[in-house]
Amino acid sequence: MKPRSLKKYKMYKLSLTHLLAMRNINATRQQLLKQHDLTSAMEWFVLGIVYNRTQYGGIRVTDVASILHVNATYITAILNDLKRKGYVQPQADAADARVRLIVTTARGGEEVLAIEDGIRRAAERQLEGRVTTEQFEGYLHVLGVLAESYKLDESLR
Repeated sequence: MKPRSLKKYKMYKLSLTHLLAMRNINATRQQLLKQHDLTSAMEWFVLGIVYNRTQYGGIRVTDVASILHVNATYITAILNDLKRKGYVQPQADAADARVRLIVTTARGGEEVLAIEDGIRRAAERQLEGRVTTEQFEGYLHVLGVLAESYKLDESLR
C-alpha cells in the first residue's frame, strides 16, 4: 500500500503537535508512576515487559534489553531498583537452572495492574467525546508502523 503524500502537511507542525501530546502523556504517566514508587518511564516499561513474561516463566535481562534497544547493564540497574522495591525477583529457568530469569512478584503484578488502570482511566477522561474508538485504533496503527519503521530503517538511528 502506497502512503499518501505528506506534502500538504507542515512537518514542524506535526512534530510540535506530537511533542505537545507526548508532554501531556508523559506528565500524566509520571504523576501515576510517582504514586507507585517508580521514578522513570523506563522502570515502568521494564516492569511491564517482565510482568507480561512472568506467566511464561520469566525473561532474561538480555531479552529485556533487546526489546528496549538498550544495553543489559542499564537494564540490570533498573531491575536492581525494582527488586529493591519488591516488584521483581530472579528465579532459575525451569529448563536450565544456570539461567536466571526475572519475574514479577505478587506486589509487582498488583502495581502493574493499578498503574495500567490509572493510565487508562486518565486517557479515557482526556479523550472522551473527542476521539472515536476507530480514530484511536487508527492512531495506534500509525504509531505501530512508525515504530516498526524505526527498527527497519538504519538511517533513522
